[in-house]
This record gives sequence, structure tokens and C-alpha cells, in this order.
Amino acid sequence: MQLRKKITIKSDRLCEKELSGFPLFLEIKENALNAAAGKARADGLSPAEMISFTDGSGRVALPFEVSEYDRERGILRVWVKIPRLSPESDTTIYFCIGEDPSGAGNDPRHVWAGDYRLVIHGTHNGTEARDSSASTHVVAPYTEHGILGRPLKINSSSALQTGESLTLEALVESGSGQTEGFQTLLAKWSSPSTFQEFKAFDAGNIRGMSSKGFFGAVFDGRYVYFVPQYDGTARHGKVLRYDTEKTFDAEESWQVYDAGETSALNTKGYYGAVATGRYVYFVPRFDGQDHHSRLLRYDPEGDFEDPAAWEAHDAGETVSYQGAAFDGRYIYFSPGYADKQDGESHHQATGAANEPSGRVLRHDTQGDFHSPNSYAVYDAGRTSGLAAKCFDGPTFDGTFVYFVPLEGTGILLRYDTREEFSARGSWEGFDYNSRFDPKMGWSVGAVFDGRYIYYTPYSGEVAVRYDTHLPFTEAGAWEGFVPGEHSAIPLRGYDGAAFDGRYVYFIPFMDTRADSTDWHAEMLRFDTLGEFKSESSWQSIDAQKLTNPKTGGFNGGAFDGRFLYCAPWREGTHDDGRPIAHGKVLRYDTTGGEASFGLHYTSCGHNGGLCASLPGPTFQLNTERGAFNLCAHRSLSKGEHYLAAVYDGKSLKLYVDGELWAEKPASGRVQTNNTDLTVGRMLCGRGYFQGAIREIRVSAVPRSAGWLEATYKNLTAGADYYTLEGGDGR
Repeated sequence: MQLRKKITIKSDRLCEKELSGFPLFLEIKENALNAAAGKARADGLSPAEMISFTDGSGRVALPFEVSEYDRERGILRVWVKIPRLSPESDTTIYFCIGEDPSGAGNDPRHVWAGDYRLVIHGTHNGTEARDSSASTHVVAPYTEHGILGRPLKINSSSALQTGESLTLEALVESGSGQTEGFQTLLAKWSSPSTFQEFKAFDAGNIRGMSSKGFFGAVFDGRYVYFVPQYDGTARHGKVLRYDTEKTFDAEESWQVYDAGETSALNTKGYYGAVATGRYVYFVPRFDGQDHHSRLLRYDPEGDFEDPAAWEAHDAGETVSYQGAAFDGRYIYFSPGYADKQDGESHHQATGAANEPSGRVLRHDTQGDFHSPNSYAVYDAGRTSGLAAKCFDGPTFDGTFVYFVPLEGTGILLRYDTREEFSARGSWEGFDYNSRFDPKMGWSVGAVFDGRYIYYTPYSGEVAVRYDTHLPFTEAGAWEGFVPGEHSAIPLRGYDGAAFDGRYVYFIPFMDTRADSTDWHAEMLRFDTLGEFKSESSWQSIDAQKLTNPKTGGFNGGAFDGRFLYCAPWREGTHDDGRPIAHGKVLRYDTTGGEASFGLHYTSCGHNGGLCASLPGPTFQLNTERGAFNLCAHRSLSKGEHYLAAVYDGKSLKLYVDGELWAEKPASGRVQTNNTDLTVGRMLCGRGYFQGAIREIRVSAVPRSAGWLEATYKNLTAGADYYTLEGGDGR
């Protein structure tokens, strides 16, 4: 039996430039395939040996790879290497059954020859994944979720060391629409079990300007902003900024801008920040006299030290807001204390007359910054019949905003962002301390690891976590543990937490035990691969023993994908009771040279305890000149998407569905190491992708925009990309 059919690739499906050696995906439904497959089996052959492809002349055989043959449906899924695709004229090839031109055949190595270093196709019939490139890496299952129903691991090889050129591609289908938390598509990135790579820099005086006393920090994709609060003398508005693409301990990498009188307002005393991708917002707290809601905003498109890049708006609330969460549109400001008119109660840190507040402020970032219509307030103070007031450092899991109880009440609060903000039914409270012993103490900040919310023990011994897969008010969803109760781990106070994909880090603040006033640098971390209530899952190290200058007493921090930065706050107390503020920033390297690159569907943006961001699709690159992080700052909808990350030695580019979403300068050779590559999760970590991964590619060249656009259309447009015509029946 012999049959030939013409396949036409439409020129109007291509971009403006010609493509050479393009691997074309075809899905062919042909009744004659089943007959050919039956004959092949009878002759002791595979179905692939009964088919072939030629160019438009019918004389030159084309290499191809049969990815899958669905016998029940009579569908052949195959890749064919096309010598030339032109945007000026249609390209014709022939699909042949029963013909076997010499010189080509079913050979993946010829289809994916040259610069492809890893190619993995997801299949529909559950067969094992394999590397179709000439590298022929061994592809092994890596636990239970992801591509083919589970993540994959590929052993490191010289083929995955790509120098100054790299392209990562992934065709995926997301079933959750999750917007927060690490979801890894592919990565050559590891968090070592060692715990000692600390560094400190005193940024307390930058080019003659005092810069001390910060409450929280946020990362916007390049810069870390430290949030101004109190410098040891007065509340201030001096924002400290570090360029993560420059040397950490060089003064020229740092800037300070005094935003304390922006828009003719008293813009001093802030607590936490939000990076939306367009602006950086600073959360208002206390100006030295009153709790306030004078929201401060910086436009990164302007010069950092230009007053025109800054503006402020007074939302009219006399409440101290303490951290914020961001859901992609709205910012939720966490209420702490409200001014109390009779002056009977005084807050231990501000000295202001106050009372606990439950008034959550919300700002619509899509509205006019100065319009009252862009702001709303909901008093959640009696949610579920509980005294749900006074919170410090919320977090977000992609659906719910979680507010962290400051004053040791154990009354936890969350809001469902899918529901009406002002509706009582959108809010839920849970009284942890009425159900469990030991009880939850004072807490500041929380972080989400993709499944669990970890609450930071500020004062008290109990670390608490919540399983987001279970109902909020179900007792079985909650766990409390005292790390160090039966080991040498010191029990100290922490302020904020961060997550690197494997470890949760609790940021050191003050030893809150009754017999101590030590502003310490004893960082605590939990291995999320271990049991929460096992001492072996917890580690602690005193960073003061590893750094110069010595430092301690931090308030929150920020994570840039590789480094964790602890915001400098306080190192002692004056005789008159005033805090001794400092500017010594502590930095921890979570990976060192054990990372090369990573492409993530989403990343963890609420990462540091008091900060908020939704990075969206992210391209991480670790070069010999430093680490670079490119964030789209846009969220993807549920369904199928094609993501590509490109590095050409000069810049990073991130493409989604064939369109350029983000780019930035970068340089240096990609870091070489022996770290294995993973698909669908992080190596020795979490970051599980919540969906199916249909295609993975790694190339040692920077693919062009036209190539990536053509790939996207070919993978997703199906028959609209090409036509299969009737054969001549030879």
C-alpha cells in the first residue's frame, strides 16, 4: 500500500523573517494509518517504519520524530524538520505511507540536532518521557506531580552548560489559575543544605545622608526598597534602595531619597511596601504624632531622587497600617492601631494613644490614585463573633488574604478576594488559642510555600502553620510547634519570614524572653521537605558570628530569587528609652553557585513578611557576573500557555504566547555547576506546577522573536497552521 498527501504550511502564519531548520509539529488523522500500522506489525516493523516525509519536490527525504501514535483514534503526532519556512510563499511537504526514501526516517536526533540541548514531549497515552535531542539525557520521574502526572529530573551534563546563550521553552496547561507561590516549569537551581553564606553591609550613611531604622522591604524585579520608619531620633521618610545587579558591599550600589514631605504632606513613618510592577507603594503607619493613612507611591519610570517621581495621598484614616497584601488589582492594608481620643492606652513602640483596629483599607490600583472612589474600608473587627483586630503583616495564597494577629490573641482572619469586599460573608475568623496549647503568641508576618501559611513567632515560642487545602476553621488544618523545645535551637523572637522554594526563613529580631533584651541575628529556618513537628527539620545559625560588621535586630525583609535581605531596624535602647536604630543590612545567599537558570509559571511575591508583589511568570538567571531576575508582573489565566525565556549575553527576554512581555539588560556566562535540571518542581524543594506540561526545550542559542512566535502558533493553532490535502493513492 502506498499513499502520498500534500501538507501546506501557510505563509501568513509566519512572522516577517525566514526560518531555517524549523521543527514543525503535525497532528495527522488518516484512516490509512491503521492499515499501515497493522501491516507493519505483521512484517515485524514499527508503524514509524511505514511512513516518511519529503520536501515539495518529493525527492528529498525529511527527518522526523514520531512523538505518539494513537491507534484507537487513528492520530499520528509527529515532528518534521523543515529546511525552510518563508513568510512570502506557502511551504509544501509530502506525507507518505508505504514509501521509504533513503537517507531519512524516524530519528529524533536529526530533527533536534545542533543547538537543542534538551527536548521533552508530553504525550497523551502516558508513555515515559524521554529526551529527543542529540544529548539523549536520561529523564527520570521525580515524585508524583507534573508532566505525565509527575515532575522529572535530568542529570546535569556538559550539554546543559550553555555559555552566554540560552533559550528555555515550555508549553503548559494550568488548571488552577494560581497567581501566588512558586510554580516551577524547569530549573537548574538548588537550595543547598548548608546554612552559612551571610554577608552584611552598613548602609546607615549613604553619601552623607543618615539611613537607619526600616520596617520591611520589597523587591520590584531589580531593586530592593527599604521602608522608612524611625532613625533613632525621629520618624522619617528616607527610602533606602539597593540595586541587586551591583556589588552588595559597595556604596555606589545604594541610594537614599528623603520622601518625608511628598505632595505637601507629612509622609514619614511607614511599615511595609507593595511592588505592583508599575509602582512601589509604601504602607502608612505612624508619623511621630498620629497614626496615619498617607499612602506614599514611587514611579520607577522616573529617577529615584527626582521629587516628580513621588506622590502621596491621604486616605483619611487615623489607623496604623502594618504591612499589606496585593491580589493583582487591589492592595489590602493590614490594620494595627487606631488613635484613641481619651489617650488611656499607649502602644509600646510608638507611644501613641491607641486602641486595636479591625478597619481594613483597600486601594484599587487600576483607579485614580487621588480619587476617593479608589479607596474602600471594611471593619472586620467582629468577624465570626471574634475580636478580630490588630494585625501585622498579611500574606496571600492566590485566593485568600491572611491577616496575622499581632497581640498574641491567636484570632486569625482571612478574606476571600473572589467575593465582595464589604460583605460579611467574604470574611472568616478562627480562634487558634481557644483550641490549642501551647498558645500562639505575638506574631509578625507570614509566608506561603505553595500549600501552607507559616506565621512568624514575634514574641512567644510557637511556630504555627495552616494547610490551605483544608477549611480555615477546621482544627485539623492547623499545627503548632515549639522549635528547640528538645534541642539546642535557641527560642528567640522573629519579625517576618521568607521562602526560597525549599526553606522557610524566620527573620531575626529581638530575644523576647523575659530575661533578655538581645537584638539578635539568630536566623531560624524550616525545611519544608521535612515533618513540621520534627526537630530535624529545623536549623538555626547566628549570623553575627559570620559577618562583619556585626548586626542584628531586623524588621522583615525581601527576597530577589537568590538573596534574602533583612531590613535593619534596631540594635539597642538609649538610657531614655529611645531605640538605637541602625542601617546594617544582612544578606543571605540561598544558592551560591548551585544555580544556573529557572523558568517559573509564578513566583512567590509576598516574600519577606511585610511586603507584597505578584511577579507572575519569571525568568531567573545566575551568571558569573551575578543573579538576574526578570518578572512579567502579570498573571496568566487558566488554560494553555506557551512561555519562553531568552538570554543572548546582553539581555533577558520573557515571552508569553508568542509576545514579548518583559526584557532587561544582563551579562555574563551562565553559571556552570553539577546541579541537576528539574521539570515541574524545584530540585530538593517544592514549587510544584499545578497543571500539565506538554513540551520542554532547552537550547544553547537565543531564539528569535519570529522563531518563538512561529513555535507558539504551530503548537497551539493546530490545523489552522497548515492544511492536509488528499493524496494521489499511489
